[in-house]
Amino acid sequence: MSQPASAPITIRDISDEEHLRWLRQQRSASFLQTPAWGLVKTDWRAESVGWFEGDVMVGAALVLHRSLPKLGHSLAYVPEGDGGAGRLTHGGSRYRQGMAKLTPYICVADARAAIDFYARAFDAVVSYEPIVMPDGRVGHAEISIDGARLMLSDPFAEVGVEAADEARGAAVTLHLQTDDVDALAQKAVGAGARLDRGPEDAGVGRVAVLRDPFGHRWFLNDESPA
Repeated sequence: MSQPASAPITIRDISDEEHLRWLRQQRSASFLQTPAWGLVKTDWRAESVGWFEGDVMVGAALVLHRSLPKLGHSLAYVPEGDGGAGRLTHGGSRYRQGMAKLTPYICVADARAAIDFYARAFDAVVSYEPIVMPDGRVGHAEISIDGARLMLSDPFAEVGVEAADEARGAAVTLHLQTDDVDALAQKAVGAGARLDRGPEDAGVGRVAVLRDPFGHRWFLNDESPA
């Protein structure tokens, strides 16, 4: 017995509100897929498009395009995403260097100050230069701490991205492996972190718990046997 054919896929322009509403429902969506990212490319046109099965939107994407009059062509691309399924894709290898299947992406009240703090506290280095939006906010930046990647941005309340609020407590803890918990904890406190626990021995090795100046909780750990 043959199966009924599914509704054909159609593509049409959608409003920014429809685009954001769909992105918020996805588990893996990047700021680079939001309509606001189009503001970065001032000489490109930005359009939100949706993929529909009948009347149901099954995908959304930001499409940037510009005309190339001398060549008689136009150039278009979808930044950081395939749009149809909400999965992030990167050219070349499946994951960029330093990226894992799960990479923390935090929001901080001042991304520039946070990058400076993490450099002083954890010897972090900038691995992806900050993308500065027209209004001066950092839309995206990446740092590496001993090869591990951390993404961060300024707050973007319009797309539901808010900085940590210490008054609410910590919903997430950043676990950082180190060969010398005591030295790293002392260095971080000297840079402006608050020591909440330790350094001390625990069931998982030597540990210390810190709160950085931007409200994020860090768990320093050395699992090496004493």
